[in-house]
Amino acid sequence: MADRRASSLGGVAFGVLFVLAFLLLGGDTPDYGAGDAAWVRFAADAEDGSRIAVVLIVLAAVAVLAFAGKLHRALGGGPQATSAVAAGVG
Repeated sequence: MADRRASSLGGVAFGVLFVLAFLLLGGDTPDYGAGDAAWVRFAADAEDGSRIAVVLIVLAAVAVLAFAGKLHRALGGGPQATSAVAAGVG
């Protein structure tokens, strides 16, 4: 039972971490035709949030891989389970 809960938490952790990273990357970007100075200023202002978002995305990737491994075992571990997990991750 605890193993099943842990695998479910891996999927939930992926979703939460991914959404948090996406929200940190968002912002009021300059217009497409804005000059280089506006884009450089935007990048400088968003630097800390971007660094945190990258760490969250890496953690989300680890969580989804752990979830995929548990899912593979739950499906029996055969070739069909491998195909199902690969289709979901890839």
